[in-house]
Amino acid sequence: MIRPYQDGADFNDVLKSHGSPAISEGFKYALAKHESITLKGYFGQDDLDTKLDEQDKANLAYIETYNLPQGTIVDAYRKNGIAGKLKLESTRKSLEMAVNNLSQYKDIFDAAQQWGYKGNEADIIKELMGMTQKESLVHINSLRNIFLANHFT
Repeated sequence: MIRPYQDGADFNDVLKSHGSPAISEGFKYALAKHESITLKGYFGQDDLDTKLDEQDKANLAYIETYNLPQGTIVDAYRKNGIAGKLKLESTRKSLEMAVNNLSQYKDIFDAAQQWGYKGNEADIIKELMGMTQKESLVHINSLRNIFLANHFT
């Protein structure tokens, strides 16, 4: 991580000869990668093109369209590349299902908004992720019913 400038030198030699800024600079990339919560931050923009295949890039682009958190995907990539690819793909599939479920029950969602629900489609899609079609219907109906009841009270 911190490479000495000459053979036989070690971390302390770098610290003595170049000071703490050299050490900080050496750790900057590793810390940024460790703290990253997006794939672009984790891989770096340049490495993103080489680390992801075309399907992975399409999955990521779709996920970014809805501004979903990528932390769990990054964590999976930290474990290994296969785990990351699988998490990226499963996140896209879950997102697609949520989008389809909202589309199917759009009239109920519109009624919830009519009666006072302030969330937008992106908000409800995030809520619907991981839900089955039936669970999505129950959730959207509940929202509408809550706001409808509040309107009359």
